[in-house]
Amino acid sequence: MKQRIVALLKILLPMLVGAAVTEHATGAETVPRGCTSRCKEQYQAIPKYDHAFNGDKEEKAILKKAFGEPVSQPVGDTDSLVRYHGQVFDFFTLVDSAGTAKLIGVVARGNPAYARIPDLDMGEYQGKGKPTKWYFTLADLSLGYTLGDCHDDFSGPYAGSYVLTPACYFGRPGHYSYFAFQYSLVNQPCLKDIESLGLQAGLKKCPQNLPATAAFIWDQSVARLAKPVADIFAAEK
Repeated sequence: MKQRIVALLKILLPMLVGAAVTEHATGAETVPRGCTSRCKEQYQAIPKYDHAFNGDKEEKAILKKAFGEPVSQPVGDTDSLVRYHGQVFDFFTLVDSAGTAKLIGVVARGNPAYARIPDLDMGEYQGKGKPTKWYFTLADLSLGYTLGDCHDDFSGPYAGSYVLTPACYFGRPGHYSYFAFQYSLVNQPCLKDIESLGLQAGLKKCPQNLPATAAFIWDQSVARLAKPVADIFAAEK
């Protein structure tokens, strides 16, 4: 009887939760093809990192082993951006003057399909007999996806022609976090549509498969906290 109930729940749960994850990603995730050597090591380090324990010696050791020693730069009057430079993406933490974390995330330096997003463990049921669609990287979180699933207005465009999502509540049952995502619209014709139609309507004219260039993770204030860091990333492009 117990086995029957478990089997029934596996069928019914995806129908009940809609877009929510159907199962934990452990065992389902593989490193993207082409991400080898140092890229692979850094990709695999991110799922081992738990932002709830940011600052813990064990958490820092995970990052340093894969990325090396971080570098720090000031953000505003009191905060610092602590950045672990990777082969194709950087892991970063925004900390206050006491060294307390306020924000974590990743920013692409190369292929966004190789940039593993911290704390994101999410998949969507695609129907009976079809494989689960997993969301792990900046490329997985396309503009079209977040336009449809982040239930508030985007902000921007800001200097450097980028936009930010609102706080997006993503994850799986028992493991949700707030995320914000940055998208570069440099050289995108849809910037003219945004001028004439407004941001929300104009973004629908942009390529819907546009990958995120950075992801930010914290609480409901994540989009506000992300803005000064996103400005730094936009200025580097």
